[in-house]
Amino acid sequence: HYQIAKSIYIETDNKKELGYLLTLIGISQRYMGNYGDAIETQIQALNVGKEVNDSLTIKESLLALAFTFAQVEKWEEAIDYQTQALELLTSWNDSSGVARVYSDLGVTYMAMDSLDASLENHLKALIIRKNLMEIYSISSTYFYIGGIYLEKELFQKALENFIESLEYSRMSGYSNLIIDSQMEVGWTYYEMGNEELALKNYMEVLAFSKEKEDWYGIFQACESIADIHFNNGDTKLAIEWFNRAVKAAHGNSFSKTNQVFKKLSDAYVLLGDYKKGYENNILFSQTKNSLLLYENSEKIAILTNRLDYENKQALQNESHQKIVQLKQAEIDRQRIVKNFSLFGMAVILVMAVVLFIRFAEKKKLNVQLSKTLSNLKSTQNQLIHSEKMASLGELTAGIAHEIQNPLNFVNNFSEVSNELIDEMNEEIAKGDLDEAKIIATDVKQNLEKISHHGKRAEAIVKGMLQHSRSSSGVKEPTNINALSDEYLRLAYHGLRAKDKSFNAKIETDFDENIGNVNVIPQDFGRVLLNLITNAFFAVSEKSATETDKSIDYEPTVTVITIKTNNKIVIKVKDNGSGIPDEIKDKIFQPFFTTKATGKGTGLGLSLSFDIISKGHGGELKVESILGEGSEFIISLSQ
Repeated sequence: HYQIAKSIYIETDNKKELGYLLTLIGISQRYMGNYGDAIETQIQALNVGKEVNDSLTIKESLLALAFTFAQVEKWEEAIDYQTQALELLTSWNDSSGVARVYSDLGVTYMAMDSLDASLENHLKALIIRKNLMEIYSISSTYFYIGGIYLEKELFQKALENFIESLEYSRMSGYSNLIIDSQMEVGWTYYEMGNEELALKNYMEVLAFSKEKEDWYGIFQACESIADIHFNNGDTKLAIEWFNRAVKAAHGNSFSKTNQVFKKLSDAYVLLGDYKKGYENNILFSQTKNSLLLYENSEKIAILTNRLDYENKQALQNESHQKIVQLKQAEIDRQRIVKNFSLFGMAVILVMAVVLFIRFAEKKKLNVQLSKTLSNLKSTQNQLIHSEKMASLGELTAGIAHEIQNPLNFVNNFSEVSNELIDEMNEEIAKGDLDEAKIIATDVKQNLEKISHHGKRAEAIVKGMLQHSRSSSGVKEPTNINALSDEYLRLAYHGLRAKDKSFNAKIETDFDENIGNVNVIPQDFGRVLLNLITNAFFAVSEKSATETDKSIDYEPTVTVITIKTNNKIVIKVKDNGSGIPDEIKDKIFQPFFTTKATGKGTGLGLSLSFDIISKGHGGELKVESILGEGSEFIISLSQ
């Protein structure tokens, strides 16, 4: 229909309407991913707008060109066109248009990850829009600013802007923006640790979305409410809300329901309903495969369109240069043969050469594009397979590493028990039943210890499997000081069991005012064990490599607990070799390890980070000085 309108405007020589229509055609081409055609059409629109001096067409074509260049990540060109629009609209005293350009610049800088520049432009837009009382635009600008502060983890400022966005969106009556703003208010409260206000806002979104029959608003609210209940250990209630979210979706989007099926599977397994857990895991796998296929096809389509755009640009630039050269040659030939009838044949020959060159080069570029896409598909399949196998292998190695300590105790007590049974048989043979009974008592105690450590190994395996399913267990009041002390001794004796020559000084400084803290004891204990074991490993390595015997080095591991006004802090400190600055940012990444092959999986710190941040809403960070030691710090909000 646009093309029909275009033909009519051309026939009637209506250039003003033609120019604006070309901007609409260019925008449609951009939505379809035809970036090269979109840019060409929008440039035509800009030229027509300038020819007839139509401010609307000039403004819209400049901003449309900027967004199209942003789509192909040509940031310099995008900023340039937006700056041109800003200068023109400023000279025209178009305040509303100027605010719009500032907002567009903010969106472009956000896509470039330039948060400060994005914030600066959105704030400029906000000032103008508030003066003009453009209610909807004020709401959307506050929403953008809140998103920037959220990205910068300035939660209080993010909350203030999302609340302003919500108030103005209610004034505008635009339901989608109301839902989006209040969901972000709820999410920000949750990030700040205020689950009560987060839940209140999610419930209000749910009621409003039901009133407006907005399925996606209902879906978001139900999933977020379920997440809060799940993280608080109320698994049955979480399942009820997850199922409400799935029902609200009605199969509208597997990209939205995919993770809900995964969460449902984990929740049912926690309750021991393995059948429903399995059924939801199947649904998760099915939607994940569909989502993966969809995302890959999207990526390939985007890549194809961008390569097509690059090819067109390359062909246009190169062809333009060759046409200029050929035209210059044609001028030279005209001077020589202007009175000869062969002039017409020369022009035809030149055009044939140009067309042949363009055809040959385009065919060559298309062949290269086909090869690139084929290689992309092959690489994607290989990466997906490699990641699955690597994850399986690393998880298996991690479990073996974690259960090694309790197994050492089981083995040691088993050996001692065998020796005691031999002694008991000797005493029975001698007829000394009293001594035999004493030995039998020792054997029984050893068997109880074997049973205890066997159960600990079983608990570790269960905990690791739960973590692999993204499940966090149930929080319960726990004595952090006792837990820290237990795992400090366990880690030390575990290392001593493997290396009898190893010795280290153990120091503790426990704050007696901590009392009981709501944590998942098994998961939290695993974090402590991992950090303390790493600390002993660090001092052991330094002790083994210390070449200057004149230095009186004493391996020392210290565990400290502190209670502040609203936080519990646990510190695990060693005087080992420290961590180089260049790898500090990598140590919490999955599979990254500095240990020798076979001595570490690279999963311990990654899993610990997830347990503290996701399972407990806390923070795990490291401070280290090379050559002096490291300190891992766990912070939990109370």
